[in-house]
Amino acid sequence: ALGVIEPGAVEACRVSRHGRVGVIGTASTIRSDAYARAIGTIRPDFTVISEPCPLFVPLAEEGWTSDDDPVTRAVAARYLERFIQERVDTLILGCTHYPLLRGVIEKVLPGIALVDSGAAVAGDLVRTLARLGIDGPRDDGAPGGIPSLHAQYHVTDDPERFRSVGARFLGHEIKGPHLADLAGMAAMKTHQRDPDHRMEERR
Repeated sequence: ALGVIEPGAVEACRVSRHGRVGVIGTASTIRSDAYARAIGTIRPDFTVISEPCPLFVPLAEEGWTSDDDPVTRAVAARYLERFIQERVDTLILGCTHYPLLRGVIEKVLPGIALVDSGAAVAGDLVRTLARLGIDGPRDDGAPGGIPSLHAQYHVTDDPERFRSVGARFLGHEIKGPHLADLAGMAAMKTHQRDPDHRMEERR
């Protein structure tokens, strides 16, 4: 099974020069201590410093990601100050939103290696598919990639916002996200579970 924590932890252990690794993520990710445990399993001699950065998510979703934006720069400086004090040499971006803020993070923490946890997971997936012999041609026709797939997106909130925000993450236009009919799905499940209701309908 593929994990979403271990690939980033492995990459951080690989690139860290002095065994001092920082982790940023949502409050729940940091509270779980998952990255610290994973790194401790690989390199018990490493020191891990973790810090939640919850405001990074709305900043990324609003598109306030420029390293020249004074608000974003101030928020990043406040969150990341501890890593300077702790002499961290490697920082795991432990949330899929955070790579959009890579530029401002690099300005606040110059010289620190950044590990994109999402990219590490994707790399692990590509290697796993290759090992299983189910990797396909790359988009340029060369072997060793993943076949292009047609993606469909189903959302439970504003499709237009999903299209706008999602395009920032994926780097290309998103076509036709569909608004899921949760009320209709719930009614269908209730109907399937209720034998008395089905019996009444047959009468």
